[in-house]
Amino acid sequence: MAAYEGFLTSIYAGKDLFRPTFFELIAQEQLNEIFQPALRFLVDIFRERIVSPTLLTLLDSWEVFYTAFRMILEGSTVLNKEN
Repeated sequence: MAAYEGFLTSIYAGKDLFRPTFFELIAQEQLNEIFQPALRFLVDIFRERIVSPTLLTLLDSWEVFYTAFRMILEGSTVLNKEN
């Protein structure tokens, strides 16, 4: 049983609590694959109801909108982890 426990602890981060585990990395990759189409669907729905031409041009360029959204999201994560 001790060898089995050692195997499980070697998969997890061990003493470093802020290091992601193997399973967290896999979950992050799966979330990224699902997140972009879901956000694209929400932007398409929102774009149909928008009246402002300035906001409409921003939403029409999907790559710019998605990149800016990810940059804000990951920037806030980095700022929160430093505190």
